[in-house]
This record gives sequence, C-alpha cells and structure tokens, in this order.
Amino acid sequence: MLLVDLDFFKKVNDVYGHEAGDKVLTHLADILKASVRATDYVIRWGGEEFVIIMPGCTADQAVRVAEKIREKVENSDNGVCHITISIGVALYKEGDYHDSLKEADQALYQAKENGRNQVVLYESKK
Repeated sequence: MLLVDLDFFKKVNDVYGHEAGDKVLTHLADILKASVRATDYVIRWGGEEFVIIMPGCTADQAVRVAEKIREKVENSDNGVCHITISIGVALYKEGDYHDSLKEADQALYQAKENGRNQVVLYESKK
C-alpha cells in the first residue's frame, strides 16, 4: 500500500487558486493511474492524499514503483507550478486494513519529517 501526499499543497491553492490546485491534483492522479498495474487501485484519500493498493506486491516492488512515481511527478510539467510528493509504503499483513493504512501514514510522516520529496518504507519498531 502506498500513501501519497502532495507536498505543500496548501501553498499551491493559496498562491495559484483552487482551480489551479484542482489542475495539479488531476495531473497527479493521471501520473498515479498511468504508473500502476491494471490490477491496482488508485483512490483519492482526503484533500491531497491518495492511497494506492497493490495486491500481491512485495515491499521491494512497492518501493520501486513509489520511487518511479515520485521521480515522474518531480520531473513533470502540470502547467501550474513545480510539485513534489512524499510517499509512505506499508505491506498489508492480513487482518484489519486500517493497520496497514496507519503504518503507511507513519512512513509518510517520516518522509515529511526527513524533508519531503521521498519514499519511506514502514519498518516495525518491534
């Protein structure tokens, strides 16, 4: 599971307006959808966050896909402004999917704390 967050999205809306913000979000969604398999799911999760569910994907595969997405976004032209994303990666380990979502969120938080525009794989503290 990938949890993708558009870095400093509030600034995009504040500087360029909400219509431009919508254009940036649509651009990001297009990149996400084009970067995953037909069997994967891209879901908008809140304002500027997206969840990508990747059934049968290993941690290494998920991190590679996440890094490719991050690079595509950083090097793309959305017609508004330069953007970057931070991504938290976690594996679904049966049971409640909320646990995996929390782990991806913790990894995303770490990516943001470490300076944004990066991919972090959740690692259990156990």
